[in-house]
Amino acid sequence: MEQATGFSRSDLETSLRFLARVPAFLRHPFSDGEARALVRGRVAVREAAFLDVVRRAVYEQADSHPAFDPLDEGAICDAFLESIAGLSPAGRVTALRSRAEGLPRVERRPPLTTDTGKILHVHQQGALTVSDADSGAGGSGRL
Repeated sequence: MEQATGFSRSDLETSLRFLARVPAFLRHPFSDGEARALVRGRVAVREAAFLDVVRRAVYEQADSHPAFDPLDEGAICDAFLESIAGLSPAGRVTALRSRAEGLPRVERRPPLTTDTGKILHVHQQGALTVSDADSGAGGSGRL
């Protein structure tokens, strides 16, 4: 069906559900004030609602949280280092040095996020800063 129309079955089902609700929507139009109040109300609970969905969909599902699944830490480290080694000669040196130092380390905990909410799947604690590189002292500019 997708090749003939350019739409997947899921796309068509979603469109039909949407179209079926249009008449009811048009029978009860919103005033400008009602629309603004509705948006304000939804924005006010958006973060809590999103976190509730994440809690139910991720943290309450035993098969989706890393704290509950079996994990072969050695295999994860090997795969990570092999992928780095295949990038370039410098990547190979980095992988060899990291392996000799027992890096990377795999930790089982909820993911870290940036201030904007991006999940950091791989991160480095105590990252080198610009002033660290220049003076050997602590600083605020991350490399």
